[in-house]
Parts: sequence; C-alpha cells; structure tokens
Amino acid sequence: MSAAAMMAANNSAIPDVMVVTHEGRMARFFSELISDQVVMINFMSIKNEAKLPISKRMAAIAALLGPRLGRDVQIISITGDPVSDTPERLAAFHQSLGAYVGWTFVTTPIESADALAQRFYRHGRNVALGGRTDIVQYGNAKVGLWGTFPWDVHPQDAATRVTWVMPGEPSEGAPRRAGPRPLGSDGQRWNNRIA
Repeated sequence: MSAAAMMAANNSAIPDVMVVTHEGRMARFFSELISDQVVMINFMSIKNEAKLPISKRMAAIAALLGPRLGRDVQIISITGDPVSDTPERLAAFHQSLGAYVGWTFVTTPIESADALAQRFYRHGRNVALGGRTDIVQYGNAKVGLWGTFPWDVHPQDAATRVTWVMPGEPSEGAPRRAGPRPLGSDGQRWNNRIA
C-alpha cells in the first residue's frame, strides 16, 4: 500500500470541511491544516474560557514547544461557539495568548463544527464545564498515529507527549534484536533475552 493510500485510510474519518482561521483565511480543515503534519487539536470557546481555561493551558504548552511550534508541530483550536467566536474575536484572543506562530484558531458553520466534534469524540456542547472531561487530540497525520491527553495535563508532560509522534532521526548501525531469543540460540534455557 502506498504512503498516500495509507494516509487516506488512516485519516479518512477527519472531515475536510471549510473553516475560517483567525487570520480570516478560508481553508480545508484536513487537507490544508492537518495533512502531513504533527498537530494538536482542541476545542474551546472564548465565552467559556473562565470556566475551562483550555486555551491558557495550550498557551503554556506552546511556550514550552518554542521554535518547534510552527516548524515541527501545529496547534489548531476549534471554537465550539461559531456564532460568537468570529474570526476577528479569535484574532484578538490569539493576540492575548501570545500570538504564537503555528497556533491557528478556526471557526466554521455549526454543522461543520458538529461534524468535527463528533470525529474528535466531543459529544454535546460544553462537555467539560461541569467536570474535567475535555481532551486534546495530538497526532502525526502523515502516518495516522494519534493520541490524547486531558486538557489539564501539566504543560511539560503535554509538550513531551507531542514529541512521541514527531518524526525522528533514523537509528544508525545494523538493526539489533530485542525480545525472546530464537529457538536454538546459545545461552541459558531459562534466559529468554539475547545478551
């Protein structure tokens, strides 16, 4: 299977809906903002930030990522309140959080917001306001490797977890075997590891 076919199979459930960024730019959610990149995706609302300061937490994570943000990883924050959170309000909010390059706030029509919320397992409005249930999705869209962490995770832990899905340097030297020893190998019978 080709790399392009694998990517399409792994990510086909992510809607490629039209969104408007905080910069006022129209973009397709998957093909223009996520495809072939390492991303963190969260839902937010300016109105609910006092009760659920997820954007403030994401700003702390963005600060820890430093120059990797915008180069190695992108943050996409989707508003759950597309009526109130206009691109202009999102731009001002982005500025108030530090205006990090590589962090994009998006708004979209309610139907598209619902499709995105369903894909990212965020069912119902204001899910986390009564408790701590909201999550941040992170992943490497190129290879289809995804994970989550709770919104209130320590920023250093979140920044570290995102590096787990970033492409790394190829290891040098010949591959080494780890794990159970092959049958017939030298060594103690009770030892199942290769020295």
